[in-house]
Amino acid sequence: MMSDAERLNHILERIGEIDESLNVSFEEYSGNKDKQAALFAHLVIIGEAAGKRP
Repeated sequence: MMSDAERLNHILERIGEIDESLNVSFEEYSGNKDKQAALFAHLVIIGEAAGKRP
């Protein structure tokens, strides 16, 4: 089971990955299904990490 600090670190890592992968215009994001899917996947992982409690 991950500690609170580990879960928070995992969340922060994903936020960084979102920031890196979405460094595009809204128009480019809107037309790019891969970027949309990547954002969704990152948000699911963040939600899972935030929701787990020991």
